[in-house]
Amino acid sequence: MARTHEGLLTRLQNDLADQSVSTAHLLQTCILLGGQSKSQKLRDWARQELHGYKNDDEIPVYRHVAGTICVDGIAGNNLWTGNVITPGQLPKALRDRGQNEWIKLTQGVAELEDATRTDKTSIQLSPYNPAAIAALMNEENPRPYQRYTALYWSVSRSALVNVVSNIRTALADIVAELADALPEDEDVPTKEMVDKATTRFTVTGDSNTITIVSGQSASQGAVVNVTGAATTSDKSSGGILQWIRDRKMIVGAATIVVAVAGVATWLEWNPFK
Repeated sequence: MARTHEGLLTRLQNDLADQSVSTAHLLQTCILLGGQSKSQKLRDWARQELHGYKNDDEIPVYRHVAGTICVDGIAGNNLWTGNVITPGQLPKALRDRGQNEWIKLTQGVAELEDATRTDKTSIQLSPYNPAAIAALMNEENPRPYQRYTALYWSVSRSALVNVVSNIRTALADIVAELADALPEDEDVPTKEMVDKATTRFTVTGDSNTITIVSGQSASQGAVVNVTGAATTSDKSSGGILQWIRDRKMIVGAATIVVAVAGVATWLEWNPFK
C-alpha cells in the first residue's frame, strides 16, 4: 500500500528537489523527523548544522577546507603582503602541533551562506593575535632585516559555497537511504534506520578550527574563534609568549579581522591542534 499522506520524510524529499527551499528550513524539518522517530542522533546533527559546532565537537569532514597560508611583513623600507608560505615554514611550535593548511568551519549554515555573499574570490581567516605568531616566526628567522607582521589563511569563496552544498547533499543522502529502507505502508522510519543513515553520511575527522559565533548584526559582521585542543604535553618551561584561548575575529564582507578575546599563557595552553 502506498503512503496515504505526506509525512515528514516525504516532505523532505519534495523540499530537497526545490532549490528555493533553504538548507536551514530542511534542517528544521530534520529536527522534527528526529523527534518523531526518537532519533537523538539526527536531531543533534541538524541542530549543530543550524546553530554551529562547539570547539570540542567532532566536525564532519565535509566542513574541512584547505586554505593558502599567507604572511605579511617588512624588509628594510619595503612592505609586502600576501606572501604564500608552506606548512614547513611555520614556527616549529606550530609544526609540532600538526598545524597546516587545513581548517574546519564550525559556524551555522546560515552564517556560512552569508560569508559567501561577496564579490571577492577569497576570504582571509586570521587567528586573534597574528602578531604573536609572527613573533615566533621572527625568532626563527635568520634574516635580521626581514620581519613578519601577520599570518593568515586565504580560503576561496567557492570552498565555502561547496561546504554549504555538501551539508545539503549529506541531508539528501540521509533522506534517500531512509526512503529506500522504509516500507511503503509506513510513514515514520525507525530510530535504528535514522541513526544508521545519520552516522553513515556525517563522517567526522580532525583538523584546525574556525568558528563563526552567532549574535552579531550584518553590519558588524560575525565573531570568529580559532581554537585547538590543549594537552599536558603543550607545557614548556621555556615558553614566554602569551596565546589566545578564545581567539576571536570579525567576519566582514570580504575579510575576517581581529577582535578582542581572553588570553592564556603558552605555559598552560597551545592554541593549535
